[in-house]
Amino acid sequence: MMNKYQKWIHEYKGDIYRKCVEVSTEMQQVFPELRMAKGLVTIMENGKDYPHQWLLDSEGNIVDPTRKQWAGIEEYKEIKEGDPYPIGICMNCGDYVYSDSINSIACSSECLDLLDRDFNPHKYKNK
Repeated sequence: MMNKYQKWIHEYKGDIYRKCVEVSTEMQQVFPELRMAKGLVTIMENGKDYPHQWLLDSEGNIVDPTRKQWAGIEEYKEIKEGDPYPIGICMNCGDYVYSDSINSIACSSECLDLLDRDFNPHKYKNK
């Protein structure tokens, strides 16, 4: 038997693809006891993280009205106020660069050093 949240999601007729903010907001208006959560989801298909928004019930259970847009979600990673958040992609390894990173092009000092060696080989010729 479906609970009220599952029923609402099952009966939802609107577009859900790339509409997580809109659909979560719409669902929260119907069920104000749900708390909005924003962050990243890891997709089983490719192991990559994507920005996403979903809802949480009073027990902390995930209520995701747009979950069906993904082939399968492996993990939800909530980013709360004050947490580091992704600001770009590391030019060296492809991981996310976060707001608390050492700069906006590399995710770590190791990646920054490798990039420096690639883009400034003249500095390392005699080393």
